[in-house]
Amino acid sequence: MSAKVRFINNLKEFQRETGDDGAWHVPPGTTIQEIVDMSGIDDSMWEYAVTVNGRGVLRGHALEENDEVMFISPFVGG
Repeated sequence: MSAKVRFINNLKEFQRETGDDGAWHVPPGTTIQEIVDMSGIDDSMWEYAVTVNGRGVLRGHALEENDEVMFISPFVGG
């Protein structure tokens, strides 16, 4: 089993190898900070929220089997 990670909106460029379901799969126990490090997101250039199973989490949060992670950038418009 694994946790599913998705990058939404302007963050789609950071999506890594995906499974048949379009998600990046990482092993349980992976932290949000480890995903940030692996993805290459530059925190000085991007604003985003991270949710696990629909709830906001901090970077030290360790994932469990079947968790669904979303990195979401804010919508912008003009």
